[in-house]
Amino acid sequence: MNKQNQNEQRLAVIDARSDQSEITVFSISLLERNLRLLALYGITQTVIITNDDRRVKFREDFGRFKPITYRIHPSPKLLIDALKEVPEIQDNTFVLLQGNAIYQEALIDQAIQAQSNTTFANSQKKMPGLLRLDANALQNLDVSCNDVGVLAAALAENRKISVVDVARTMVYMRNLRKSIHPYAFEVHDKRAASEAEAYLFEVTHYGAIDVVAKYFYKVLSKVLVKWIAKTHITPNQITYTSILFAFTVAPLFAFGLLTWGIAHAIVVSILDVCDGKLARFTYRTSDQGDKLDHVADRINIYLYYVGFGIGLKVAGFLDSWQTTFYLISAVVGGHILDKLAARAFRYYHKMRIHDFSPLDGYARLFLPRRNIFIYMMMVGLVIGKPVATYIAYACWMMVYVVFHFGRVIVEKPKKERTN
Repeated sequence: MNKQNQNEQRLAVIDARSDQSEITVFSISLLERNLRLLALYGITQTVIITNDDRRVKFREDFGRFKPITYRIHPSPKLLIDALKEVPEIQDNTFVLLQGNAIYQEALIDQAIQAQSNTTFANSQKKMPGLLRLDANALQNLDVSCNDVGVLAAALAENRKISVVDVARTMVYMRNLRKSIHPYAFEVHDKRAASEAEAYLFEVTHYGAIDVVAKYFYKVLSKVLVKWIAKTHITPNQITYTSILFAFTVAPLFAFGLLTWGIAHAIVVSILDVCDGKLARFTYRTSDQGDKLDHVADRINIYLYYVGFGIGLKVAGFLDSWQTTFYLISAVVGGHILDKLAARAFRYYHKMRIHDFSPLDGYARLFLPRRNIFIYMMMVGLVIGKPVATYIAYACWMMVYVVFHFGRVIVEKPKKERTN
């Protein structure tokens, strides 16, 4: 998805006449949520249609992460008549959506990218209206429409608009490592808001992820993210805190403070889950923080390996530095080989290895990476066998190296599979 697309379309209209637009999900009103989402995908001007000129309330950090320009257009008329009064749409294409609904990002992106009048519908269940229109689409439309969905149906009936059935569409979400059906749904009350939060937690959880994050952190993050969303704490602040903690882990390990190092590493991994979810739920993030987080993650895992290996010697669990060097080399070397296998698979098959098949997705549950390493070493310290656990981790890494290189060889390249 292209969040910074250069398409001439920059205008959106939100029907916010319903009081339901003020219902909060993750402590942000549905209206504000949609404004943030539109800005994230390149909309520079939004017209908000309301019944009156009442003041629209937003969070104090509104517009801090992405410039958002909007104008209130009060009108007591039917929606179609109110739209015809909006001067901004007379010579522009625009995206029209409901203020009391939640839209999946891919739908908004597709609506903005559409080159002709388009609406999105679901043949299997009702979904809120979402349209891409030009001003000509509303001309000579002699119907009484007071709802975005009704307007979409009227335009489709008059063959003035193309209909995209999202039930037949699958979108691969690269950041979530899985494919999903685009979704959109209305939120009518507080109970529906709670159900929406639960649904968003499920649908935005990573597809291919380790067993710790999939089952333990998933539950923990629900509690933490809902609490953090009520505060002014931003995803970037969590990211920076996580990075600072992460760079204390290796020194703690290296000085022989293995238990403290594990404790810090667990804090880092929990924060790492929370910042991503908070950013996806509240649209409060920046590309800078996201890139910094990824760079830090790639560096720190090697520091963890080296630091813990040195710590085994400093804490007296190993007798010689030579043995320490061999063990560290085995773990770090295995990790590098496994990353090379994953890169080779992606090069030949044009897909991430853990997204390729159910087998590969299941294998990701126990892939020797940060969380598996942390908790294996914690168990090793608890039972008094940290060296044996470190060696076991190195052996487990080599099992995955063999498995992943085997997958590169056994599976046919994408072009051959297609033929």
